[in-house]
Amino acid sequence: MECIVLKQYTTAEKEAVMAITEPRYYQTLDGFKEETIQLIYFRDSLVGWIHLHIPELFIHSGFVFVYVMPEYRRRGIGTYAYRQAELKLKEFGGNWWSSYPELEAANRFAMQVGFDYTNTNSYLVHDGRSLAVDEGGIRLAKSGDYPTAPDIWGKEYAAMHKRLGLPFEQKEMTDEERKEDYEYFLQLLEDYYVLEVDGTIVGVGMLFDDDSGIGGLAVDEVYAGKGYGTRLAAFLTNECIRRGCSNPCLYCETGNDNAMHIYKKIGYVEKNRESVAVKN
Repeated sequence: MECIVLKQYTTAEKEAVMAITEPRYYQTLDGFKEETIQLIYFRDSLVGWIHLHIPELFIHSGFVFVYVMPEYRRRGIGTYAYRQAELKLKEFGGNWWSSYPELEAANRFAMQVGFDYTNTNSYLVHDGRSLAVDEGGIRLAKSGDYPTAPDIWGKEYAAMHKRLGLPFEQKEMTDEERKEDYEYFLQLLEDYYVLEVDGTIVGVGMLFDDDSGIGGLAVDEVYAGKGYGTRLAAFLTNECIRRGCSNPCLYCETGNDNAMHIYKKIGYVEKNRESVAVKN
């Protein structure tokens, strides 16, 4: 659309950008780096902005956030901006869309640009009590945990796609590239833990960036059913509580009965569900 133009954002324009942004998105905007933001102009008027994060390595997802002023929505402006971002993300995939059920406008937009609902995630919140747990063998992940730690997480990631009925394609990488990828992963995630038993890593887990809950957990299928998942989940929950989060949370695929059983056993309660969609 010739009447829509994307321009690189600079902090000098922050006041103008904040003026068109709804207050509930102020913090979101502040969390994005300047170089990842482009401004959306419609017929020479500033009407929105778009954040585009392109991952340095394949294992990490790209991320797109499109904001358009309410009075300019449903004119194809957001769709155009999204399509421009999608072209840049194409080689990385990034085919997930996730939003809360009450954000109907965002869900309509997702459907408009080619997504379809595939499943729902359960949102669980912990009751806030500290848990008795054997923390022996649980430590922060390190470079020397390669390749076991990324292998465990990679297998779980692939299994998750299978449970959801989604396609999963693993990019071919050399061992050196995989090591580099893992090192970058460790740099991004300061709270990435492993559970080691008798010198063998049997599980991995991580916190959300803001320490509000469990961002991910996986146990080697060879060691499943031995209580290691429960130990890791309890440890990560306690860690959130130690850091000041009174009610840690997490997301779990609704059909993953084993994981749901673990989380509910240690005090998590299902609150609502999050809409999940995948690109056609």
